[in-house]
Amino acid sequence: KSYRGETPFLLAGGLRPETVGAAIRAAGGHTAFAGVDVSSGVETRPGEKDPALIAEFVRAAKG
Repeated sequence: KSYRGETPFLLAGGLRPETVGAAIRAAGGHTAFAGVDVSSGVETRPGEKDPALIAEFVRAAKG
């Protein structure tokens, strides 16, 4: 909320299907907001992505 720059930015770190919607709503009004990044938030164990969690994340991100 306090970012005042013009360089486009991504939100990343700790995003999960249940948190991404609120994160996007919080940043979405900023003109430099470019999107989100996810990695461990869609893993069932380190390094193993879960297709169902990925789909849930995308649905939640799209609102």
